Parts: sequence; C-alpha cells; structure tokens
Amino acid sequence: MDRINGAGTIDIGGGRRGFRDENLVAGIEGTEVTALWLNAIQEELLAVIQDAGLAPSAEDWTLLLQALRKQSLKPMTADKTYWVRSDGNDNNDGSANDPAHAFSTLLGAYNSVRSRTFANGYKTVLQLGTAGNYVGLRHDGWPGQIEIKGDAANRANYRLTPVPGDLSCVSVLDGRQLRVSGVSLVGTPGADARCAWAFGGSLELADIDFRSSGVGTLASVLAEASGNVTLLGAIDVYFARASFALCIGGASVYLGNSLVTALINLQSDGLAFDEGFIRVSEGGRVMRRNVTISGFSATGKRYAADLGGIINVSGGGENFFPGSLNGTLATGGQYS
Repeated sequence: MDRINGAGTIDIGGGRRGFRDENLVAGIEGTEVTALWLNAIQEELLAVIQDAGLAPSAEDWTLLLQALRKQSLKPMTADKTYWVRSDGNDNNDGSANDPAHAFSTLLGAYNSVRSRTFANGYKTVLQLGTAGNYVGLRHDGWPGQIEIKGDAANRANYRLTPVPGDLSCVSVLDGRQLRVSGVSLVGTPGADARCAWAFGGSLELADIDFRSSGVGTLASVLAEASGNVTLLGAIDVYFARASFALCIGGASVYLGNSLVTALINLQSDGLAFDEGFIRVSEGGRVMRRNVTISGFSATGKRYAADLGGIINVSGGGENFFPGSLNGTLATGGQYS
C-alpha cells in the first residue's frame, strides 16, 4: 500500500504523486495516511491560529479563515502608536494605554505589527505606558521604522534590559531604522558587550541614561558593519565600559545634529574608560556635530583611533573628550 511519509509526500517506488482511492475491482490500493503526517498538519494549522492571537475552539470552524484574514499585511496610512505595559497582554492589539488593550512586551508588540502591517514609509511607535523593567528589542526582520518611547522626564523609571542571546538592550540590523527615547539602558555587568548596537542599521538615541550595576566589556554604544548611531538630547552616563562608544567596520557615530544638541553628562565620579572614551577602528568614524560634554572627571584614554578610523571634533582639541590620559593614534588613525 502507498504511504504518506513524514514529509507529506507519497512514496511509490521512489516516486511521488497525489492521493488515490482504493479500487478493489481494479486491484488498486488506496493511499495510507499516517498519524505522523496528520498530526504535522494539525500542529501547523494550530500554529497559524495561535500566532493570529486566536484561541483554539472545537465550536468554531472559521478560526483558520479568521487567522488568515488577520495575517494579511495591511499598508499603513499614517504613523501609528501601540501601547506596551507590563500588566498588558501580548494577545491584545495595543490600541490603548490600559491592561485590556496594551501589549505586555516590546517583542510581542513588534511581532504583532510586523505580521499584520506593511510600513509603507510610515513609523511605528512602541510607547511604554507604565514605568518598570522591559526586555529590549532587536529590530532586524521588518523594513518599517520603529521607535521605542518612554518618558524623557522620568527615563530612570523606564528601564530596558538586554535581549536574551543578543547581549544588547536595543539593536538594529541590516538597513533597518530604530529610534529609542526617554529610557534607561541597563546592561548586565561583565556579560554583555553593549547597551546599544547598530550592525548595518541606523540607530537614534535621544534622552537616554546608560546604567549598570557594574563594569562590562567593549562599549556602551557599538556601531559596526556600516551601521550608524546618532546621540541626541540628554545622554547621562552612570557607568564605564572599556569605551563609551566603539565604532568599527566603516560605521559612524554622530554626536548631535544640526537641530538638536547631544548633552553628554558623566553622572558618576572616577569612571574608567581603559581603551578610550571614544574608540574607532577599521574605517569607523565618530563625528562631532552639536555636542557638549560635562559632569565628573574620568580616567583612561580620551580616545583611540587605528586602522583608518577617524575622529572629528571640529577643532575641539586634544582634551575634548573626558579622560586622564592622552589619546592614541596608530596605523592610519586620524584625530582632528
């Protein structure tokens, strides 16, 4: 007898063809359908229904149709805000700032938006509705522009923690655009390599606290693989890594822009940036646009540039960045 295999095809002497009925008169055996294949189909249909936020029910025979309709991508016609709060639910629609409507996680909101909408050139705002700790977000799978928004005046109370497996509180990859404002980025001491990471994508950080309970590795801000990071508004630094900003692989970090000043303020005394407060390598660039730096003093090198990395402070001088040691240049690194 022909048998449906685990891959959902019929094995007939090594060939493949469709189902067939049993015909005893003609001596034709019918197709035997295995439980494995039927279970696989059932699990796949269940996954579609649950991903659409629907609850399986033996009383409703239209769930698959409802799920497919919900999954159809709809073009956005304007910027859209979705609410996220810790007492919400990821099966909600994010339409209001209350437990009955808000999502509970940034990832839940992100997955819902990208599975149902086409950005069409508009921005999606994920607005944190209540103070608290939230796992951050990796923006890598949807071409729309995303903004994560807390409260600039109370950003110490809106805390983003690292994404499991990503080691960053926020990250943007492969040509995507992400803006983060009014939050604290809270790294895990020793384990994580960055609070904010742009790998080939564009990341804008506005009114941000960089916080941690101890010293980690690499840098608070990491830009690489031709990605870029722009710092705007109040940038308060409460802890030190090997560097505050590390820029490599043709990436760029911009300190302010033509319209908004970056106000970098060291909020703790004796912060140690051993590899340079600013470090560039492999063609990376850090560019002064519109920035002031104030607060406590720091120890370590002010900057380090090598392998064609460029730091441009527009004539700000050797002591422009905080630190207790002179900056260093090597193998084509530039500082001006």
